[in-house]
Parts: sequence; C-alpha cells; structure tokens
Amino acid sequence: MRKRKLTVDSSGGKNGKNNKGSEQNAMVWNDTNVDSDDPALPHNRQKTKKFGKTLPPLEIKPALSDGILSPNLVTPPTPGLLEALDKFLPRTPIFADVYGNVKTDEVTKWIFSDHWNNETRLCQYFSTKPYDEVCNFVNDELRKRKVRTKCICCGNSLLHLSIRVGYDKVSMLLMSENLIHCKNDLGETPLHTACDVGSLEIVDELIENGADPSAKDNSGIAPVYIALAKGHSEMVDFFIQNGIDVNQPLSQFYKIMPLHVAALKGFSYIVSMLLHYGADPEAQTKQGHSAVSIAIVSNHTECAKQILTTIPDLNVDLRHINNQTLLHLSCQYDREECVKMLLLLGADIHLQDENGMTALHIVAHKNHLNLMQILLSYGCNVNVTDKWNRTPLYSAVMSNHASMVKMLLTYGANTDSIGMALHKALKNNQRQVVMLLLNHGVDVQSRDLVGNTLLQTAVKQGDVEITRQLLRLGADVSLIGGINSLMPDAISSKNPQLVALLCDAGADVDNPNEDGTTPIERAMLIGNHEILDILLRYTKNSDQKIKSRKASQDRDNPLEYHADELKQLWEKFRYE
Repeated sequence: MRKRKLTVDSSGGKNGKNNKGSEQNAMVWNDTNVDSDDPALPHNRQKTKKFGKTLPPLEIKPALSDGILSPNLVTPPTPGLLEALDKFLPRTPIFADVYGNVKTDEVTKWIFSDHWNNETRLCQYFSTKPYDEVCNFVNDELRKRKVRTKCICCGNSLLHLSIRVGYDKVSMLLMSENLIHCKNDLGETPLHTACDVGSLEIVDELIENGADPSAKDNSGIAPVYIALAKGHSEMVDFFIQNGIDVNQPLSQFYKIMPLHVAALKGFSYIVSMLLHYGADPEAQTKQGHSAVSIAIVSNHTECAKQILTTIPDLNVDLRHINNQTLLHLSCQYDREECVKMLLLLGADIHLQDENGMTALHIVAHKNHLNLMQILLSYGCNVNVTDKWNRTPLYSAVMSNHASMVKMLLTYGANTDSIGMALHKALKNNQRQVVMLLLNHGVDVQSRDLVGNTLLQTAVKQGDVEITRQLLRLGADVSLIGGINSLMPDAISSKNPQLVALLCDAGADVDNPNEDGTTPIERAMLIGNHEILDILLRYTKNSDQKIKSRKASQDRDNPLEYHADELKQLWEKFRYE
C-alpha cells in the first residue's frame, strides 16, 4: 500500500472545536501516490457501501493551504466518525483529528490501540502536537491499558518511533521493560535508533534503564558502530566509558574493528579517541586491511598520518592484502604525504609483494612521476625484477610512460631485459619511448616470441625513422629466406624510401622468399614503378634486368609485356 501525503491547513481544526463543514478544518489530500481502488479516496467514496450504510459524499472545493493552491481539498464529513473510522479507515486514524470531529485524546488513544500500523501516520500525528499534550497522554494512559508494542508494517515499537521523531520526553515515558529490548523487523533496538539520530540523552537514558549496548541487529551491527559511522564522537566516548571493548570486532567473520570504521569514514577525532583507549592499530580485517591501509585507500590522509605519528612502535612494514606493505599501497593510490612519512619512519623501500613487485614497480606502472622521484632519491634499486623477471623500466615501457622511462634511464636502469617491451612499443607506434631506449644502448638484435628482430618489427610497421635508427646502430639485414626475409615486408609497405634504406644497408634483392618469389617479381606484381626501379639498380642478376626491361619502358602498364611471367606469378599469389 503506497502512502498518502497529508498537510493540514494552518488555520484549521487544532483548537479542540468541532467546526463541521468549515473551511478551517479543510484537509489537503495529495493522492498522486495513492492506490486508485482505495475506498478512502473521494472519487470512490460515493459508490462504496460498508457495514450496512453508505457514507455521505465529500464535498470537494478549491482552497488555499500555506499560501499554495491545492487541487484537492476535502471538507470534513459528518460527526460521529470515530466508529466509522474503526471499520472503514483502520490504516489512517490520524484523519479523525485532522477532520476535527473527535477530541485529541480520543485520536491519541486510537493511535496507541491495535489499529495503528504505519510509522508515517504516527510520526505525522506527533509532529502536529506539542510535547506536553502527547507526553501527558502517554503518562496517563499508557500505564492503564495494554498497548500494541509493534507496528505491523515495519516492526518498530512506539519507543522506536518516538526516538526517530525526536520526542525525547515521550521516549523517556515509554522506557518500560517490554519496549527497551523490543526489536523491529531489521533487528534494531531503540538504542540503535537513538544512535542513528544522534540523541546522546536518549542513549544515556536507555542504557540507564537496562538497554544492552552490545545488542546486534540482523546484520550483526551493534549500536556503537552506528554511532561510529555517523561520526557521533561524544556518543562513542560514552559507549567506551560504559564498557564497550574498542577491539571487539563487528563480526568474527569480517573482523571489522571500531578503528577500521573511523578510518574508513575519515573521522580523525574518533581515531584519536580510539587509540587513546587502546585500539589496536595493527588489527586487520578478513581481507587483510589495517586501519592505516583503509585510511590510505579511502584517501583520508590525516587519519593515516595520525595513526602513524601516535603509535611510536608501529610496524610500518606490516604485510597487508596481496602481501603488500603500507608503502606499496601509498604508491599504488598516489598518496605522496603518506609515502614521505613512511620513508621517514623507516619503511623498507626494497620489500616485494606476492608478485615480487617493489614500490618502484608500482609507480612505474601507474605513472606516478613524483613518487618515483622520491623513491629514487632514497636509493631504490632500479634493476630489481619481479617473479616474471620484469624490471621497473619494463613496466614503464609497457605502459608507454616516456617520462618514467627517461628518469629510470637517467638513474642507470639496465636495458638488457626489455626486448619484449620494446617490440610492443614498436607495434604500438610509441616512437618517443623507442627512440629513448635506442639512444641508451638497447640490444637492437633482440627478438620477440616468434623470432622477429627489432628491424623486422620496424619494417612491418613501415616506420622509416625507426628503421634508419636501427640500421645506424648496426641492426642486421642479412637474414635470408623464409619468413625472416625483410624485403617482402618492405615491398608490401609500398614505401620506396624504406626499400631504399634496406638496399643501401646491403639487403639481398635477389634472394627468393620461401615461396620462390624474388623481391623484383613481387614489385612487378604490385606494379610499383619506384620500388621496381630501386630493386633493379641493386640486383646482381642480369636475367632479372632483361625480364624487367620492357616493364620499365612502359610506366602506365609495366606488366603488359610479361604475360607469361604474370600467369606464373598469379598462380603463386592468388591464395595469399
């Protein structure tokens, strides 16, 4: 059942008089979210016959409520509504008082009877009454009659609701034994509700009257954790002074401590308070996080620094999730202040996680240039390898971080073991990274997993500049035959400049490929005049020159005079 929103005209029905049909008692009825079949609605009231009699129709007329024109205003029905409400509107006893047809104490008694079942109705009723009026009734009537202790809809008791609404005086009067320990459908006691709204006075009174501060709801959460999550520092202090163990976990399964919650929320004052009362800063959750690591990951630097500076003998190299230290986590999440403080406190810069990665590996991969400068200034080993034999330079190259590569090379990073990363950089057109490495003495003969050299990879990419640099550094062009031949890839790129570079470097233009096709025959097939001319200048086979002479004479159709050769070549290449 959806809820019906009610607002009461500020001039109507609150003086205890029965103004039948008057505009003073007009009620604003906003039925935008009301079930269309609800018999309480005006458009259904005329056709509804209940309990042997037909209720009179409601007169609808425009009126003003709080200065705003309301589309649906209903004038009060005839007197004697209480009995009709008992049978016809059991969900909405508050209507009776709004209509002005019954006395306030009668409606209040109705709410405390078995018929009320909605938190919204009770809260709305409380919000329209002065403290004294409600408190007096509760004081006089509650002790005389049996009161329903739970709401049908939400399971909240009157004590839950009065605390939620903020009626501290009413709450004091409702603190009987059967309500203090009463739980709603979520397993929350009134003490949970008081912690949620932040009422220290009610918390004090509840505990004074026997409420259990360690009671847990259906999720295993005790009231103190609600106060922690809300940042109610005075309330947390009150719980601790009343015997709450600051090292008692939220649950034995997750092992979440109060200090973890405060660090997660960034409440530095509560963190300081918990440490003062003896909270263990090295206690870890099931996932392997301590309070400091939680603060680092959550970007609550002040909380992390507070724990680090408050506990003088704290183990700053304590292992956390994935066998990482606080320094690993600080580098991973780019927490510069935490990195500086950990290094000042003596954190070991060379420790490796479960994958063999140091803090330098992490900053190289994440491109945290400022942190790399700090780590290198503390003497971090730039050539340390992880369990896959990868150095920080390898990680920087694979991530295409040219500035990181340059800094690592400046600090003496070894380029011997980064061949695979360099091949990937070539394939991804990371020219700046490749040129940096080539200028720092990388092995130009290094091969990838399938045996290609750097020169072959550059030729496949058609990169003239990198090819020229590799040739200048002594890259080998003498690889012959098979898939390792350079010329087929150079010719397929249709780049005459690239072909000329290889020819000038001594590439063999007469050596056939694995299918028996020579570079000149391939150039004839693709019909590129410039490449064919270059190859003919460098060929040592006179037969090749004779076969290509007529083709060279006709620039528009160089293959016109080579029908026999074309037929043979077509048979070779048609399946490529």
